[in-house]
Amino acid sequence: MIQLIHLDKPYAYMRHYVGSAPERLKRALAAGLTTSRVARIWTEKGPDFVEQLRRQHGLSFYCPICSGEAAYGRGMWIGRSPTSPGLFRVRASEQAALCLQCPLRDCVGIGSRRCPINIEQRRRWREWAKERHVAARLAALNA
Repeated sequence: MIQLIHLDKPYAYMRHYVGSAPERLKRALAAGLTTSRVARIWTEKGPDFVEQLRRQHGLSFYCPICSGEAAYGRGMWIGRSPTSPGLFRVRASEQAALCLQCPLRDCVGIGSRRCPINIEQRRRWREWAKERHVAARLAALNA
């Protein structure tokens, strides 16, 4: 389990950290110089995921406290393809209805981010990711 920690008051250059905290940050938290909150939890991720998070964007990009709900859809596909889970696929009957209601003049194809089918798949995935994150966070708080 990997936690993204949000510092309520920035300490030195840090507003977030992921993985193990530096010793001086631990001392600052113990001294009450800043407070922290668990902003996000990733389960089933390894140490290589921490390095990938640190290399991409900034950690505030993945923090729901800083970035709002949009952050829940970020950071889940690092290291794998977003089309891999079949759980979020739209059934053929739903695809037909979405295609008929499509506001675009010409079909851009399901691979395009503007395709209503693709938009629906991403919406379903975001709902699932948010529910999973909330459940993991509650489990961590109750532990």
